[in-house]
Amino acid sequence: QFVARLNDLFRALTGVTLHFTNSSAAQKLKPLQDAIVSYGPGQRVGSEVKLFKTEGPDKEVHIEAFSKDGPAREAGVRTDWVLNIGKTQARNPNNAGQLKEEVLRSNPNSLLALHSVELVFTLPNIDRVPHFQGSGAVSSDTWAMKELPGSSAMFVFNCQGGTDADAEKRWGVWALVLPGDAKRLSVQEIDSLAQRWLDISTNANGLQDKMEVERDDWDEARLRALCELHGWEFEWMTEDGERRRRMNERSSFLKDAGGLGAAKKAVEASNKAKEKRQQKIVPEPSGRNVEMVDEGTQYDPPPA
Repeated sequence: QFVARLNDLFRALTGVTLHFTNSSAAQKLKPLQDAIVSYGPGQRVGSEVKLFKTEGPDKEVHIEAFSKDGPAREAGVRTDWVLNIGKTQARNPNNAGQLKEEVLRSNPNSLLALHSVELVFTLPNIDRVPHFQGSGAVSSDTWAMKELPGSSAMFVFNCQGGTDADAEKRWGVWALVLPGDAKRLSVQEIDSLAQRWLDISTNANGLQDKMEVERDDWDEARLRALCELHGWEFEWMTEDGERRRRMNERSSFLKDAGGLGAAKKAVEASNKAKEKRQQKIVPEPSGRNVEMVDEGTQYDPPPA
């Protein structure tokens, strides 16, 4: 009907200024910080709440622990909510004697036996409140954490010291958060889960280096590329190719051997010519004395 009115009557209006807001009301909404928890006939408060406690100088009544889910948890009440005694008394006039302020502050667990009652809880602070702070080496005492209230939590880790420009890269933290009613895991199970998570995350990130893809089989293209890389000659092993290769090797060997022989003969001839230049042998005639003279000396032979 509302949409029909907008399309029929509202569209016919003139001289109207429209204001739109991202809200169900023109004013800024204020979140309600009260939760009214109703326990019906025969439904005791102790069927859901395990223990109550008082905290602070004013002895504010809190739920210390739950035994199971029930009306309070369904209403969003957690251990950091405070029982509003005044509003609870106003909604339960028939239980005024059991809901006296001095009784509840001295013995809050008297609420566990009540049924057919409405309890009013108030969230004292809608902002985030620190519930745990720890530092130091691994220790069950240092890092002991109680059950956190609410359905979500924010973890903030700080590192004091270090010279890295990016503080987020100085160290790493692995944390496991479980619902309050979940099975408690042993240290060995948590370590195994952390290692599996680390392995899967590392594999999911993949290799960050430059990738090189090669074929699995050694086909001609890959063989030619390998030969080209090392300066080898590529040829398929066939009978004709092998015969041709051996003939080329023999021809090259003979050619090299012939060249070596000619060089040897040239050296020997050069050595002999050198010896002849350095000395000259003249034979001695029979019955005659022959004087040895230098090659450049002129002389007259003796008369016969």
